[in-house]
Amino acid sequence: MAHGPGLPVELRTRLLGVAGALALWRGDYASAVSLFEEALLLFRALGDDWNVGFVLTGLGLTVTFRGELAEGRRLLEESLAVYRVLNDAFGIGLGLLDLGEVAWYAGDLVEARALLKQALAPLRCAGDVYQLVEALINLGGLELGVGEIARAAELAREGLALLRESGLRFYLPEALELAAGVAARQGETERAARLFGAAESARET
Repeated sequence: MAHGPGLPVELRTRLLGVAGALALWRGDYASAVSLFEEALLLFRALGDDWNVGFVLTGLGLTVTFRGELAEGRRLLEESLAVYRVLNDAFGIGLGLLDLGEVAWYAGDLVEARALLKQALAPLRCAGDVYQLVEALINLGGLELGVGEIARAAELAREGLALLRESGLRFYLPEALELAAGVAARQGETERAARLFGAAESARET
Protein backbone atom coordinates (compact mmCIF):
# COMPACT_ATOMS: atom_id res chain seq x y z
CA MET A 1 0.00 0.00 0.00
CA ALA A 2 1.35 3.41 -0.92
CA HIS A 3 2.41 5.45 2.09
CA GLY A 4 0.81 8.88 1.80
CA PRO A 5 3.33 11.35 3.22
CA GLY A 6 0.56 13.58 4.57
CA LEU A 7 -1.48 10.83 6.24
CA PRO A 8 -1.43 10.70 10.05
CA VAL A 9 -0.04 7.38 11.24
CA GLU A 10 -3.32 6.46 12.95
CA LEU A 11 -5.27 6.94 9.73
CA ARG A 12 -2.71 5.12 7.58
CA THR A 13 -2.72 2.21 10.02
CA ARG A 14 -6.51 1.94 9.90
CA LEU A 15 -6.42 2.06 6.10
CA LEU A 16 -3.89 -0.77 6.09
CA GLY A 17 -6.27 -2.85 8.22
CA VAL A 18 -9.21 -2.11 5.94
CA ALA A 19 -7.11 -2.89 2.86
CA GLY A 20 -6.12 -6.19 4.44
CA ALA A 21 -9.77 -7.04 5.05
CA LEU A 22 -10.64 -6.22 1.44
CA ALA A 23 -7.76 -8.38 0.17
CA LEU A 24 -9.00 -11.24 2.36
CA TRP A 25 -12.52 -10.80 0.96
CA ARG A 26 -11.12 -10.99 -2.59
CA GLY A 27 -9.14 -14.13 -1.78
CA ASP A 28 -5.77 -12.37 -2.25
CA TYR A 29 -4.22 -14.02 0.78
CA ALA A 30 -0.62 -12.98 0.13
CA SER A 31 -1.59 -9.30 0.04
CA ALA A 32 -3.87 -9.69 3.04
CA VAL A 33 -1.09 -11.16 5.16
CA SER A 34 1.34 -8.41 4.15
CA LEU A 35 -1.16 -5.64 4.90
CA PHE A 36 -2.35 -7.15 8.17
CA GLU A 37 1.21 -7.73 9.39
CA GLU A 38 2.18 -4.12 8.72
CA ALA A 39 -0.99 -2.87 10.39
CA LEU A 40 -0.37 -5.13 13.39
CA LEU A 41 3.07 -3.67 14.01
CA LEU A 42 1.72 -0.14 13.83
CA PHE A 43 -1.34 -0.79 16.01
CA ARG A 44 0.90 -2.37 18.65
CA ALA A 45 3.16 0.69 18.53
CA LEU A 46 0.11 2.94 18.91
CA GLY A 47 -1.19 0.92 21.85
CA ASP A 48 -4.51 0.41 20.06
CA ASP A 49 -5.46 -2.94 21.56
CA TRP A 50 -8.92 -3.17 19.99
CA ASN A 51 -7.47 -2.92 16.51
CA VAL A 52 -4.64 -5.28 17.45
CA GLY A 53 -7.40 -7.82 18.09
CA PHE A 54 -9.11 -6.92 14.81
CA VAL A 55 -5.93 -7.43 12.78
CA LEU A 56 -5.06 -10.66 14.58
CA THR A 57 -8.52 -11.91 13.62
CA GLY A 58 -7.90 -10.98 9.99
CA LEU A 59 -4.52 -12.69 10.00
CA GLY A 60 -5.95 -15.78 11.67
CA LEU A 61 -8.72 -16.13 9.11
CA THR A 62 -6.33 -15.50 6.22
CA VAL A 63 -3.85 -18.19 7.16
CA THR A 64 -6.71 -20.56 7.96
CA PHE A 65 -8.09 -20.09 4.45
CA ARG A 66 -4.58 -20.84 3.16
CA GLY A 67 -4.77 -24.19 4.96
CA GLU A 68 -2.55 -23.29 7.93
CA LEU A 69 -5.06 -24.36 10.59
CA ALA A 70 -2.74 -24.51 13.59
CA GLU A 71 -1.34 -21.03 12.95
CA GLY A 72 -4.80 -19.69 12.22
CA ARG A 73 -6.07 -21.02 15.52
CA ARG A 74 -3.09 -19.57 17.39
CA LEU A 75 -3.72 -16.10 15.97
CA LEU A 76 -7.45 -16.26 16.65
CA GLU A 77 -6.80 -17.37 20.24
CA GLU A 78 -4.41 -14.44 20.66
CA SER A 79 -7.11 -12.10 19.33
CA LEU A 80 -9.68 -13.57 21.71
CA ALA A 81 -7.30 -13.08 24.63
CA VAL A 82 -6.94 -9.39 23.71
CA TYR A 83 -10.70 -8.91 23.65
CA ARG A 84 -11.15 -10.75 26.95
CA VAL A 85 -8.74 -8.29 28.59
CA LEU A 86 -10.74 -5.43 27.08
CA ASN A 87 -14.01 -7.11 28.17
CA ASP A 88 -15.32 -6.39 24.67
CA ALA A 89 -18.44 -8.47 24.08
CA PHE A 90 -18.32 -8.16 20.29
CA GLY A 91 -14.66 -9.18 20.08
CA ILE A 92 -15.15 -12.09 22.46
CA GLY A 93 -18.19 -13.35 20.58
CA LEU A 94 -16.49 -12.97 17.22
CA GLY A 95 -13.37 -14.76 18.47
CA LEU A 96 -15.39 -17.70 19.75
CA LEU A 97 -17.39 -17.81 16.51
CA ASP A 98 -14.26 -17.83 14.37
CA LEU A 99 -12.55 -20.46 16.51
CA GLY A 100 -15.68 -22.59 16.34
CA GLU A 101 -15.70 -22.37 12.56
CA VAL A 102 -12.00 -23.25 12.38
CA ALA A 103 -12.66 -26.29 14.60
CA TRP A 104 -15.54 -27.28 12.31
CA TYR A 105 -13.30 -26.84 9.27
CA ALA A 106 -10.71 -29.06 10.95
CA GLY A 107 -13.34 -31.74 11.59
CA ASP A 108 -13.54 -31.31 15.39
CA LEU A 109 -17.31 -31.07 15.66
CA VAL A 110 -17.39 -31.47 19.45
CA GLU A 111 -15.15 -28.44 19.97
CA ALA A 112 -16.96 -26.52 17.23
CA ARG A 113 -20.32 -26.99 19.00
CA ALA A 114 -18.85 -25.96 22.35
CA LEU A 115 -17.26 -22.80 20.97
CA LEU A 116 -20.31 -21.75 18.98
CA LYS A 117 -22.51 -22.22 22.06
CA GLN A 118 -20.15 -19.96 24.01
CA ALA A 119 -20.27 -17.34 21.24
CA LEU A 120 -24.03 -16.76 21.49
CA ALA A 121 -24.16 -14.90 24.81
CA PRO A 122 -21.52 -12.25 24.02
CA LEU A 123 -22.88 -11.74 20.51
CA ARG A 124 -26.37 -11.23 21.92
CA CYS A 125 -24.92 -8.80 24.45
CA ALA A 126 -23.09 -6.90 21.70
CA GLY A 127 -26.25 -6.69 19.61
CA ASP A 128 -24.41 -7.64 16.41
CA VAL A 129 -27.16 -9.27 14.34
CA TYR A 130 -24.90 -10.25 11.44
CA GLN A 131 -22.44 -12.31 13.48
CA LEU A 132 -25.14 -13.63 15.81
CA VAL A 133 -27.18 -15.01 12.93
CA GLU A 134 -24.05 -16.64 11.50
CA ALA A 135 -23.41 -18.33 14.86
CA LEU A 136 -27.04 -19.43 15.22
CA ILE A 137 -27.13 -20.99 11.75
CA ASN A 138 -23.80 -22.76 12.09
CA LEU A 139 -24.63 -24.10 15.54
CA GLY A 140 -28.08 -25.11 14.31
CA GLY A 141 -26.51 -27.15 11.52
CA LEU A 142 -24.24 -28.93 13.98
CA GLU A 143 -27.10 -29.61 16.38
CA LEU A 144 -29.19 -31.01 13.55
CA GLY A 145 -26.29 -33.22 12.54
CA VAL A 146 -26.11 -34.84 15.99
CA GLY A 147 -29.87 -35.31 16.24
CA GLU A 148 -30.67 -32.36 18.52
CA ILE A 149 -33.67 -31.48 16.38
CA ALA A 150 -35.58 -29.41 18.93
CA ARG A 151 -32.50 -27.29 19.67
CA ALA A 152 -31.80 -26.85 15.94
CA ALA A 153 -35.41 -25.70 15.49
CA GLU A 154 -35.01 -23.08 18.25
CA LEU A 155 -31.82 -21.75 16.66
CA ALA A 156 -33.42 -21.60 13.21
CA ARG A 157 -36.42 -19.71 14.59
CA GLU A 158 -34.23 -17.20 16.40
CA GLY A 159 -32.09 -16.64 13.31
CA LEU A 160 -35.08 -16.09 11.03
CA ALA A 161 -36.72 -13.75 13.55
CA LEU A 162 -33.56 -11.64 13.76
CA LEU A 163 -33.34 -11.46 9.98
CA ARG A 164 -36.97 -10.35 9.72
CA GLU A 165 -36.56 -7.71 12.43
CA SER A 166 -33.31 -6.32 11.07
CA GLY A 167 -34.08 -6.53 7.36
CA LEU A 168 -30.76 -8.29 6.71
CA ARG A 169 -30.81 -10.83 3.90
CA PHE A 170 -27.21 -12.02 3.75
CA TYR A 171 -27.79 -15.23 5.71
CA LEU A 172 -31.45 -15.68 4.77
CA PRO A 173 -30.89 -18.62 2.36
CA GLU A 174 -28.82 -20.48 4.97
CA ALA A 175 -31.39 -19.81 7.71
CA LEU A 176 -34.20 -21.09 5.50
CA GLU A 177 -32.17 -24.17 4.57
CA LEU A 178 -31.63 -24.91 8.26
CA ALA A 179 -35.37 -24.58 8.90
CA ALA A 180 -36.01 -26.88 5.92
CA GLY A 181 -33.60 -29.45 7.33
CA VAL A 182 -35.38 -29.31 10.69
CA ALA A 183 -38.78 -29.77 9.03
CA ALA A 184 -37.49 -32.73 7.04
CA ARG A 185 -36.13 -34.41 10.19
CA GLN A 186 -39.49 -33.82 11.86
CA GLY A 187 -41.25 -35.59 8.99
CA GLU A 188 -42.88 -32.40 7.67
CA THR A 189 -42.05 -33.10 4.04
CA GLU A 190 -44.26 -30.48 2.41
CA ARG A 191 -43.08 -27.73 4.77
CA ALA A 192 -39.47 -28.75 4.20
CA ALA A 193 -39.97 -28.50 0.44
CA ARG A 194 -41.54 -25.02 0.74
CA LEU A 195 -38.71 -23.78 2.96
CA PHE A 196 -36.08 -25.19 0.65
CA GLY A 197 -37.76 -23.51 -2.33
CA ALA A 198 -37.82 -20.23 -0.40
CA ALA A 199 -34.12 -20.63 0.33
CA GLU A 200 -33.37 -21.08 -3.35
CA SER A 201 -35.46 -18.04 -4.23
CA ALA A 202 -33.69 -15.94 -1.59
CA ARG A 203 -30.33 -17.00 -2.98
CA GLU A 204 -31.31 -15.83 -6.45
CA THR A 205 -32.47 -12.36 -5.34
